[in-house]
Amino acid sequence: MSQILTTFIFIMIIINVQYVNGTNTQIIIMVKPIDDTICAHVWILNDDYYIEKEPLCGNNIVKIFNVIESYIYDKLPIIEKVDVYVITSEGVKELGRH
Repeated sequence: MSQILTTFIFIMIIINVQYVNGTNTQIIIMVKPIDDTICAHVWILNDDYYIEKEPLCGNNIVKIFNVIESYIYDKLPIIEKVDVYVITSEGVKELGRH
């Protein structure tokens, strides 16, 4: 685990969610290693509000992203499309549209 953590300083993930009723949500996630754990700082920007969530820290990145996924479905379960971008020191990469 520590070998993976030392290979990056941080990774930023931007998730744009468009719901069928026309509202939009943008979730910005900055993932960075701290000692032997990973911390994800999450900001949620909606048409109506802005929220900065408490940092999610732990050794299991899957559990962290399960919590982040719950933020997407929290308000409205019917999603029209999702765009995901990852920003690293090597640039921006679009992971796809769903």
